[in-house]
Amino acid sequence: MEVPSPPQPSSKPKPRLDIVASGSPESQQHGKTHSALLDRSSSSLGIRPFFKSLEWSADGTTVIASSSDDRICSYVLPQSLLEPRQAPFSLSPQGVLTLPEPSRAIAPCPYYSLGYPLTQTVLVACKDHPIQLLSAFPDGLPEESLRQEDADDEEEEEEPTNTLPASPSASSVSSASSSSSTSSRAPSQARRPQHQPPLASYSLIKRETEAFLTSSSIIWQAPGTHFVAGSNNLIAYFDASRTGEGPVSRIPTIPSTRHLLKGGGVGMKGTVSALAAQPDTSLVAAGTWTRWVGLYDLSRADSCAIWSPCGRYLVLNERRSTSLAVYDVRVTGRLLSRLVDRDADTNQCLGCDVFASPAGEGADGSIFEIWAGTRDGRVLAWDAVGGHASDGGEERLSSHTWEWQAHGTASAVGSTALHPGGSVLATCAGSWEVVVDESDSEDSDADGVAGRRIRRPALRTSDDTSLRIWSIGSGGDTPGQD
Repeated sequence: MEVPSPPQPSSKPKPRLDIVASGSPESQQHGKTHSALLDRSSSSLGIRPFFKSLEWSADGTTVIASSSDDRICSYVLPQSLLEPRQAPFSLSPQGVLTLPEPSRAIAPCPYYSLGYPLTQTVLVACKDHPIQLLSAFPDGLPEESLRQEDADDEEEEEEPTNTLPASPSASSVSSASSSSSTSSRAPSQARRPQHQPPLASYSLIKRETEAFLTSSSIIWQAPGTHFVAGSNNLIAYFDASRTGEGPVSRIPTIPSTRHLLKGGGVGMKGTVSALAAQPDTSLVAAGTWTRWVGLYDLSRADSCAIWSPCGRYLVLNERRSTSLAVYDVRVTGRLLSRLVDRDADTNQCLGCDVFASPAGEGADGSIFEIWAGTRDGRVLAWDAVGGHASDGGEERLSSHTWEWQAHGTASAVGSTALHPGGSVLATCAGSWEVVVDESDSEDSDADGVAGRRIRRPALRTSDDTSLRIWSIGSGGDTPGQD
């Protein structure tokens, strides 16, 4: 057996690292430490705050850090950060957020810009609270105090100083850190930061108990219209413009949380504590505390995903698609088959449902049926789905077993739901359609042509907007439309 050779040391020279700025969570904007204001006994016990995490702003001008004493500090770095100096910059936060509870996750605005105060926001997730959108600088950037500090610096320009100068990144917004002389200012300037009211809030609650679900991870990617939060056995997809509302889509990572087995080994169990988005794509990697990692395509977050009765297969019902995709989650999410010949090429969500086949065909629920509607009023059914392996590792294409015209041909079947007993089916139809209204106009146009027709597009609903309940019998002809 050939023994691999040990790795050879790299010939590339070792980089040199020089510290250019430093800060402490104990430094405060107005000269007193936050820990002393909150609990003086902690200092005597040797308990000091520390930074738990930090992130860069989108424009690279600000560092946003979360500390262990329930604060979020924003540090604006100067343009001359990399210029030669005798001593590193001493950083103090220009913005301090005081939170009611420890922060579990933060996400700066993806279009953050130092020149536009409205973009200087951060998403914060705390326990027993909704996700909140807060301003990174609740009191604004201290322009007046910075002008005074700049005047003091001009008087002492011959002496070396570690004061962080104002950042010239934006002409209308100045920012700087406090100098070492700030600590000697009047104690009346030191005040305890107040809790800032949120600019927006987004609720993530458990439907059964209405308790807040704690978000342990957040990603807020450009262009910033949506963000993703990870919780226990759940990934939530939020619309940032819908303040006060819950997620537009919930993506469970396991089939069920109410069963004793909590998914029975299927799916990705645990608290989603890490989220990472692939650049320029909709793929998101989610990691849990139980060492599971999963990949999710959030461009299809508005699609319907439904588990098979046995929990082994995942059926994806996508919008603007002509097929249903069936995945075998036991084999690393392999695409098992596609259920084709379904007309669902529309932005409207056309729901589907699954039902276990009779005991003689699949006692464990591995063989099941799928019922789905189309945009032309039909309902299709696929029998004997699952319970087989794809030939040669390739996906199978399966045509529907039954079909019938459940509603009008111009009405999309928005939902198809089977009764738990399997003998009754409920469907509902209705959709928007664009029609052209032709009306005569006596007005002449610029060319002097009178009586021309004006075609005005109009939006109206389809004729059939009914809800229907169907009984399912054994044998007989294919049912038709009433």
